[in-house]
Amino acid sequence: MKRLSLFFILALVTVGAFAQESTEAGRKATFVRNGFWDNWFVGVGAGANMVIGDYNSDADFLNRLTVAPTIQVGKWYNPYFGARLKFQGGSLHNFFNNASNMLHSKYVSGEADLLWNVSNYLGKYNENRFYSFIPYIGVGFGYGWDYKLHDNKVGSKQRNFTINGGIINKFRLSERVALDIDLSAALLKEATN
Repeated sequence: MKRLSLFFILALVTVGAFAQESTEAGRKATFVRNGFWDNWFVGVGAGANMVIGDYNSDADFLNRLTVAPTIQVGKWYNPYFGARLKFQGGSLHNFFNNASNMLHSKYVSGEADLLWNVSNYLGKYNENRFYSFIPYIGVGFGYGWDYKLHDNKVGSKQRNFTINGGIINKFRLSERVALDIDLSAALLKEATN
């Protein structure tokens, strides 16, 4: 059995910069090779988690949501290809028995993602572009603990490898600040104690 954990990162602010220009689509252009310390970005944000499982759809929508603080660090190797490390933590709500029982747990997770800036790849690179469409895929690891059902501890620690994917909608706010709306999902094995 598999459980899909859906992470909606509503506001992930990213700081980074590029300083190259091209008159061709990114996939056809040649860009100057930058040094190791060029084109890095960092971000912090918060959003919401929602577990998608067998009985979760029977539960009240607001009871399914939990807060998801997030930090990330990454590097653009050229204007359309990059990589990042993303870390999250918080709690999750999972429901059983037609949503009559809620399992509350805490977790932390980390992932390594490959980023593809489709806007810069298919279109002409523009460092002042207001919106960028950036899909990504990656792998990660999640660690959960403190499993409680009606204030009674019912489980111990769980560890899972994850397969991650999503879409970043990047809105450039200034030369160094952007707002990312990151819609992501993590597929992981359901563990039983």
